[in-house]
This record gives sequence, structure tokens and C-alpha cells, in this order.
Amino acid sequence: MIIRNATLNDAKFIRKISIDSTIKRDSKEKTGFLEFNTLSEKEYSKRIKLTPFFYVAEDNNDIIGFLSAFPNKLLNLIKSNEPEVFEYMVKQKGSFIYGDQIAVKKEYYGKGIAKLLYTGLKKDARKESFSSILGIICHKPIKNENSIKFNKKIGFKLIDELKIKDLVFGVYKLTLST
Repeated sequence: MIIRNATLNDAKFIRKISIDSTIKRDSKEKTGFLEFNTLSEKEYSKRIKLTPFFYVAEDNNDIIGFLSAFPNKLLNLIKSNEPEVFEYMVKQKGSFIYGDQIAVKKEYYGKGIAKLLYTGLKKDARKESFSSILGIICHKPIKNENSIKFNKKIGFKLIDELKIKDLVFGVYKLTLST
């Protein structure tokens, strides 16, 4: 298994993982993208070209997970299904990376794939002198307990809550040491 930068050829596989990771508000599942309007393959391709912080986990030539993240200076260039989240992030101070999406195929849950993806991001972000990584996790109507537990385990701390209509997102920050 390897972690590498995403290529344009990965976009359709990334999109499939995103679709498979989407859950409904009334779902019994507690992990996934809450009623997320999955990006098109073209939009994923655009994002892959835009940022050096787009990674995939590959096992035997099969894409099993991905992580997309963007330097805060690029956030205005991204088409978003969550404009309020991006507006909030654009207003944040400092030089940071926004961790936009992370997903792993269900059959690979609990195997350390997400941690490996974040390890690559943290290493590259430090190399480029970013001070932190920010991300959001759904708190309401479904509290994504698995994601919260994982992010806290790797060093993220809750710094704010963002209310958007009937949704509440926790804003989490990981301070990068040099």
C-alpha cells in the first residue's frame, strides 16, 4: 500500500469513494459525508490540478482512500457545495491548510489509511511552512463521533462551531510544529 499525490486518472475513483461515503440525515451510520452533493469528475480533476495537497491511498493498483486539502490562499478558486464553510475559512488568519475531504473505502476502515494520508499532508505542510491544518466535522444533525475521535487522536482540537441552517459543524485545528 502506498500514499501518493493524486493524478487526473484518479478523479473517477475518488468520485466513486465520495459517492459511497455519503450518508443521509436519518442514517443510522455515523461516519460519512452528510448529504453531500458529490463533485463531478471534472471538478475533482480541477482540484487535483490546483493543489499539491491531494493524496490517494493505493493498494494493488486500487484507490482505497483520498485526502484533499488546500492552502488558504487557494480557497477562493474552489467551487464549493458548502459556500458558508469556505467563506468562514477564507476569513481565518495565518498560513494554514484547509483539510477539505478525507474518505476511505469501508472495507479498509480501521486499517490506518486515514492516518497515513494525514501523515503525508502534515509532512508536506511543514515543508512548505504552514502553521496549521483546519477542518470541519459534522456535529448536528449527526455527530460524526468516529471522525472526531480520529482527529483528536492525531492532534486536532475543537476551536469553534459553525452553524449553517439546520447543520452544525465543529471547526478543528491541528497546530504544526516545525
